[in-house]
Amino acid sequence: MVKSGINFGETFSANPTYEKVVANAKEAIESLIIAYEADNEPLPKPLIVNTIL
Repeated sequence: MVKSGINFGETFSANPTYEKVVANAKEAIESLIIAYEADNEPLPKPLIVNTIL
């Protein structure tokens, strides 16, 4: 799956294992960091969620 030019691989597969989800999330975050750095853009500030749904 490609969104905004970033390949998220199997991040959204039907029955992923916990390890696969974590590995894919890490890869997605690393890709975003690379994209921001390539555009000389600062990383966005982290969002903090104080509510548990």
